[in-house]
Amino acid sequence: MSILSGPELEDVVKQAVLWYAQARIDLIQKMEEDRPYGKKKLTQMEQMIQFESMQPQGWTTIMASLYDRYRGLPDVDKRVNDDLAAYVARMFTLRQQAGPIQPDNPLGGV
Repeated sequence: MSILSGPELEDVVKQAVLWYAQARIDLIQKMEEDRPYGKKKLTQMEQMIQFESMQPQGWTTIMASLYDRYRGLPDVDKRVNDDLAAYVARMFTLRQQAGPIQPDNPLGGV
């Protein structure tokens, strides 16, 4: 039976941490196939209203949940930024699909 020492043990720890983080991400993705786990399903209009009325505290909450989601991975900042960019792009696409904003209907054609 060999005993691991120094660099070998550090490599085993790094591999275990990455395995755990990836397994955690895989489980979260499986639970979120229909919608984010623990969240209620919103219509496109409700999503747009929520996005357009979001305060700084809402952005802080989103970022905190994304950082928690990717905790333990070496590229956590990139993943959080990519997810935020995808969310913003999706909301802008919904806004464009809604059509022009009318005074009596601030959401456009949604």
